[in-house]
This record gives sequence, C-alpha cells and structure tokens, in this order.
Amino acid sequence: MQRPSDSYSRFVSLAKVLLPLVALGLLATLFLVSAQREEAGGVPYADVELEEIAREQRIKAPQFSGLTEDGASVSLSAATARPEGADGRSLDAQALTFVWTSPDGQRVDVIADTGAYAAQSRTARLKGGVQIQTSTGLLVTTEALEADLSTTHLRSEGEVQAVGRIGTLDAQQMELIRKDGQYVMVFSGGVKLVYDPGQSAGKTTEW
Repeated sequence: MQRPSDSYSRFVSLAKVLLPLVALGLLATLFLVSAQREEAGGVPYADVELEEIAREQRIKAPQFSGLTEDGASVSLSAATARPEGADGRSLDAQALTFVWTSPDGQRVDVIADTGAYAAQSRTARLKGGVQIQTSTGLLVTTEALEADLSTTHLRSEGEVQAVGRIGTLDAQQMELIRKDGQYVMVFSGGVKLVYDPGQSAGKTTEW
C-alpha cells in the first residue's frame, strides 16, 4: 500500500514544477493558458511520469493563446516545455507550433523543432527546420524565426526559400508586417525568383 507521505512528496514535487509555469502564464499578459481538464478523480500522469516531470521540471502539451494589438489571434503549443531563467519568465519548448490569424481570415502556420518564449518582451524564437505555411498557398522554409507576439511581426533570422504558385523564391530575409492596414510578406536581400509556368498554369500570381 502506498504511504500517505509518498503521495504528499509527489504532490510537493509536482507543485514545484507547476507553480512557476502558472506564474509564467500570469506574467505573460498577452496569453491565457488553456489546458484540457481531466475528469473528476482522474490522475493525468502515472507515478513514473510524476517523478520524471518533477526531476526535469517540464510539462506536457502546453498551450498559449491571445490577441495582438492589431486584433490578430496568435497561439503557441508544444510537445513539452520547461521554464528557463532565474525568474522563470522564459519558456523553452520542443516541437513548437505557432498559428497566426488576421482579423480578415489570413492564416500563417509555423512549425519548428525547438523554440523559446520570453514573457517580458512577448517574443518567441523558433529554431530548427522552421516551416511557414500561409493560407494563400506559400510555403517558406528557414532555420530560425522571431515573432513579436504583441504586434504582428514575424522575421526570419537567415536565408529563406519560398515555394508558391508562380515558382520558387530565395532571399536573405523574410518579414511579415502590417502596412497601410494590410498584412504583407516582404522578401529582401539577394532575392531570386525562378518562374515555373507549369506551376502557375490556370492559377493567379498571388503570393
């Protein structure tokens, strides 16, 4: 039979992990933490998982969502995450997904191997195999991307390649910005476009 002291110790260990994550969500005023609730009496983790989470200070499947100052919705989710820094106001995540949706329905989905979120600056940095898919059919790949989650501003950190309806484009940098009330994706630095007439046949030239 499991002793009460063992259960209490596990509870204390888990609390040491969850409380900094709760504090992180409160400090990040842009976001509301959303998590699925277990049924009454249910236990979300097995005993071995409780010990692993307490030891590694991580939480599974965190989700954050909110609105930017210009009304776009943003959400972040990950396979696992853990607090970083002495004050616990930063978060490192694995298998990160970022979704941005404008008020008029434009959408950008971003996936990356790893990422970090800083509550104080309200920025996220995604790294490793970054793929950016737009609702207009454009696929952009790069190695790192920085997102300002208080406004609408995405910026690649390094070269990008974009495959769209009219061909393939290479550039040194890509930015998603709001300009004159419109959301535009801007490519700059050594821009090279390889036009593919077969790819654009019967389609518009919209990027």
